Amino acid sequence: MPEPRFQQAVAAFQNQKFDQAMALCTALLADQPDHLPALNLQAVLWCRRGQFDPATDACLRILQIDPDHAAALELLGDILHALHEYAGAAEAFRRAANPSPHAARLIHKQAAALHLAGQPAAAVALYLDLLRTGTTSGAVIADLTTALRELPPALALSQLRHAIADSGASPPQTLGWLHRLLAEILTSTGQNTEAITAWTLAVRYRPQDADGLYNLARLLQEREQHEEALGLLEQAITFAPDHPEALSNRSAALLACGRPADAVTSARAALVVRPDYAMALCNLGAALQEDNQPQAAEQALRQALALQPEQIEILCSLAVCLLALGQQDDALALLRQAEHLAPHHPEIRFNFALALLRSGEYALGWRLYGWRKRRNPHGSPVPRYPTLLPDAFPVSGARLLIAPEQGIGDEIMFAGLLPAVLARGQAVALHCDPRLQPLLQRSFPDVTILSATDQPPADVAVECACGDLPGLLGLHGQQAAWLPEQFLRCDDARRDALRQQYGGQRRIGLSWMTSSRRTGTRRSIPPALLASLADGETDATAFVSLQYGDPVRLADAIGPAVRVDPAIDQMSDLDAFAAQVAAMDLVITIDNSTAHMAAALGVPTWLLLPFDADWRWPLPGGQWYPTMRMFRQTTAGDWQPVIAEVKAALKEPS
Repeated sequence: MPEPRFQQAVAAFQNQKFDQAMALCTALLADQPDHLPALNLQAVLWCRRGQFDPATDACLRILQIDPDHAAALELLGDILHALHEYAGAAEAFRRAANPSPHAARLIHKQAAALHLAGQPAAAVALYLDLLRTGTTSGAVIADLTTALRELPPALALSQLRHAIADSGASPPQTLGWLHRLLAEILTSTGQNTEAITAWTLAVRYRPQDADGLYNLARLLQEREQHEEALGLLEQAITFAPDHPEALSNRSAALLACGRPADAVTSARAALVVRPDYAMALCNLGAALQEDNQPQAAEQALRQALALQPEQIEILCSLAVCLLALGQQDDALALLRQAEHLAPHHPEIRFNFALALLRSGEYALGWRLYGWRKRRNPHGSPVPRYPTLLPDAFPVSGARLLIAPEQGIGDEIMFAGLLPAVLARGQAVALHCDPRLQPLLQRSFPDVTILSATDQPPADVAVECACGDLPGLLGLHGQQAAWLPEQFLRCDDARRDALRQQYGGQRRIGLSWMTSSRRTGTRRSIPPALLASLADGETDATAFVSLQYGDPVRLADAIGPAVRVDPAIDQMSDLDAFAAQVAAMDLVITIDNSTAHMAAALGVPTWLLLPFDADWRWPLPGGQWYPTMRMFRQTTAGDWQPVIAEVKAALKEPS
């Protein structure tokens, strides 16, 4: 039968009458000094008073009688922990865990004590044991994460990998946490390829882990896998609608996918959750700029900079915005400030290059333009030959391999520099998009034209990217034009047949859209507005679509006044497209590959530019193409004055 005085002591304890409980225990122990429950309760009461010496004596008395008394061992561990005797506490918890039904709690306490005793590796091993047995409480995960951070990364990774290998049929929740912890360390040590794999497994096992989805998306964004990242961020926001980082990064992903208006909405949603979130303001500014709202973009970016005045991405974004607004000096000042903070940051150097090229400071601009290849190392092909340096050009007795980069338009534009390279006595092989190969072979018979799968000639000794040619050649602003009036040669017979087919005394080609996701919104023009150029023109003028895309959709978009030729696939058959462009007497186009194709063929080309035009088209005119005339927006997003100016120009005497 239970001792009545002990029952009274327990009742008093439960009713927080601690002095009464102590008196009852003391009286009971005077009569029964080996009453273990009373000794244990008395030890607890001494602890409540902060009197650890008599509490310790009580625990030791119990353990003399019963060495495996779990409650006394746990209490002794708690006392030693409070006295900062962590090694002793860990040993007490270890002994208590063996016979106890509360082993998980005790192992957690033992691990925490070992960690504080300066044994994080032993603590991590215990935490991982808890995880493998299905204990995934927030406290265990938090303590394990802290202990892992104190280990050398190689040791932490080794312990986690062993735990994963030994996890066997562990619950999905456990496997998810193990892979997440592995992913966090891999990410923090820059091992991003392995981190992506680990994050992928982490969210496979824990599909509602919003933080895991966000972190995986962030790594994919760094590799410019924006569509995949956007899908992951959408999932994260489904599970955590007020996740500010996911909302902000979704804004960046939407912008990269060519959806600036949606990007603005997502950034603003992040700011509702966290109004002082600098990176959300930065993403808002970038989205507003692409959405033709440069003044609002500047305001958002200045707010971001006030919050984080030394954040490189914000400094660069504001500098780019100010360049778009024509504030060249202020933009350069920001870039210099950023460079002081991070002297060899690729994004800073690249934006410096664009600013200098816009302002006609070509010598330094071309030199810094080489930093473009370091901005996204995963997107840059690895050179197969030593890179040609400016002071080694030309290379006598050896062939230079020129590699393609960026898009079709850039390949065409930089190909216009091949005659100047050949004039220096430099033998050349040019890798190009396979769709350009027939056109370039016809145009440059003295150059070895290669597609991506072709092996370079044996005499290739060095290589460079096609975008390096301006710097190698030392192009400068005093030259009237950098490219010949015509350097591409189409199939003449095909061109003549198309001229006859299209008829008219004057053939005008139109192109209104670019597939560029990042800048396509502000560079593209509504097709109906461009088609209005045909209003009032006589039948002697034939308007022809040079726009790539589905012919049926193009015809619906541009209307009946502009002919769409379904036999020409402007995307897949560039040789046929070149003949179509060459059949025109005038090409009116936005900034896309059509502009480069037309000007390279020597066709008079009228280029319609947004307010924030690309660096290739500096004010007041361009250095690239002699046959090109430029028409610019004076207000961001407003094409109406541009079209009015073009209509007036069409009425000028030929």
